[in-house]
Amino acid sequence: MVVLSAADIRAGMLAAGGAPVAKVVPSQQVVEVAGVKHTLEDEYQWLRGKAWPKLVEDEDIIAHLEAENAYCKDFLASLGGLQEAFFQTMKGRMKLTDRTIEVRHGGYYYYSRTEEELQYSIDCRVPLAAFDALKKSGPVPDAALRGAEEVILDRNKLAEGKAFCKALGTTVSLNGKVMAYRVDTQGDENYCLQFVSLESDYLPDQLWNVASYCFHQPADAAETGAPPVGVFYSLRNRNLRPTKVFYHRLGDATDGSQDFAPNDRLLLESKNEMFGVSVGTTADKEFVTVRHSSKTENEVLAIDVADGELRLVNLLPMADDVEYSVSKSGPHWFMRTKAGCQRDHFRLERGEWADGGRSEALSHTAAFSGATDYSTNSVVVVLDTPSLPTTWYDWDWEARGEPACDAPRTRPGHVHDKSLALHETLHASDDPKYADSAVSVPVTVLYKKSLFRQDGSMPLLLEGYGSYGISEEPAAKFLSKKRTFLDFIAVADKLADDKFTSAGNVAIVGGSAGGMLVGACLNMRPALFKAIVAHVPFVTVLDTMLDGDLPLTPGEFKEWGNPREEHYFDVFPSLFATAGLSDYRVGYYEAAKWVARLRAGVAAAKAEAPDGAVNEPLLVFETNMAAGHAGASGRFDRLKEVSRDVAFLATEFDVQDVPGKLRRTSG
Repeated sequence: MVVLSAADIRAGMLAAGGAPVAKVVPSQQVVEVAGVKHTLEDEYQWLRGKAWPKLVEDEDIIAHLEAENAYCKDFLASLGGLQEAFFQTMKGRMKLTDRTIEVRHGGYYYYSRTEEELQYSIDCRVPLAAFDALKKSGPVPDAALRGAEEVILDRNKLAEGKAFCKALGTTVSLNGKVMAYRVDTQGDENYCLQFVSLESDYLPDQLWNVASYCFHQPADAAETGAPPVGVFYSLRNRNLRPTKVFYHRLGDATDGSQDFAPNDRLLLESKNEMFGVSVGTTADKEFVTVRHSSKTENEVLAIDVADGELRLVNLLPMADDVEYSVSKSGPHWFMRTKAGCQRDHFRLERGEWADGGRSEALSHTAAFSGATDYSTNSVVVVLDTPSLPTTWYDWDWEARGEPACDAPRTRPGHVHDKSLALHETLHASDDPKYADSAVSVPVTVLYKKSLFRQDGSMPLLLEGYGSYGISEEPAAKFLSKKRTFLDFIAVADKLADDKFTSAGNVAIVGGSAGGMLVGACLNMRPALFKAIVAHVPFVTVLDTMLDGDLPLTPGEFKEWGNPREEHYFDVFPSLFATAGLSDYRVGYYEAAKWVARLRAGVAAAKAEAPDGAVNEPLLVFETNMAAGHAGASGRFDRLKEVSRDVAFLATEFDVQDVPGKLRRTSG
């Protein structure tokens, strides 16, 4: 099997032609900022469906996306089976038949497992007595557990006949008789809440557009066997924002003609479009909590499950730029809050129950972990480090010896061929040469020690995100957003100067807001990078943030700024871009417009250059027509997406050793 070099593949694709060219349709939008009107021109605005984020049915748009997918398919075919080779290699390193750690809930232990060639997980449970009997002789073998288990949700059966199917949020009532879960079959995150009687079959109750939910049931239902009475849930509005909390009594009619049942009771509505609501329960099951929050502040309200009036009590009034969360065990409420912290750290304090009000609120706080089950003797500790597979430790406080380690049974859903042996953390901006900032930028470098040469010859894959405070020192928002891009470039420059790699030998990867990062870096320093992979990239920022009707726009003003406010308004390597047609978080049209504009720019450069002498980049774009923001739903389909990216990057870097003992040649 012969695999051509990157130069040969690029030359072949460009010579064959066929790269889709988006039609140009003049379009203008007039935006008024501080009394001054501005005209924005976008010749590719037609790529955004008229009904988006609902189903895209515009024939011209579908035809263009399918043409892009066909071009992508031709490109992947030109790699000579490289994607499939990577896929089989990665799949071969996964433990295909696997199960998670068992978690106690009510009268059962619950877990999920996967089978050899099945795409989706299977949720199961085993009665406490049966599991404890099996565990007496040591770790429970899969075969023994299988003989005692009850399958409560087989996602493979649920997904039959569907191109996309994601079922999550599975919850079983404390008495063990009713199960609920949310299911999305389009990839648009429009979840339908389904109810199942574990003693019979599906219950007729169905609730659409549910963002979060929890059962209304007595706190002692596990002991008394009392059934759940109803369900609290947050409902998304027409713009897909969770703005209302309803109470639904199980058994009340739901005909599917509207999102909530006619008799459902409205408990809370958020009138501020920058805020959303969600529901949950305290660990001791005595209270339902309602979180009303924006990106920077929140309040938590509580409902005593024994209160027949379902009255909401505000635990602590909202304050600007103050976030907090609560938990409860016995008579004590715990609060984790940013109040009084100089940075985005949290403090912990414990206090007695009080009906809200700052005078009775907690005065100080220290970090603690949530999701605590006070009825069990064990705790699950997760070790997550870039150089190792995720490892789960099930620690029983009453047992002696070492905790049970479940690393062999718990493998990541995405497997990257790294085989790493060394892990360093560097700081890339101590030298003013790299950034005009005194803030150090940490970067974690991982490589296989036996193959590494610090002589500048090694290819480098640099991953970044850089938004929503996901950094060591949250900053670079609003008018200083450019700092994110400068820091990322500073890291690449530093690694090149220190001979970890060299300029032009760096690939960068980012998704969603990270797609904005790599896209901006492509514009600012194209010669620094060899290849870019941008997943569902957020690259039409001004267009998106000007549209207040989009699902995420108002809530994102605290991250990107509001371009309708005056002080915010003024302010090429090879590319593989992806999108999901049902993605309401980052519209498919963002990547489509971006690639179309890049292609148009290349064409213009060729037209102006003598003899058309332009180093033309390879621009490939693929839209998953049956998925949304997170890509494919099946574990093997997701792995194929990873292998596609790796095959693209391996080709761009002319990697010589590839899976299956294939060796690259130049022809």
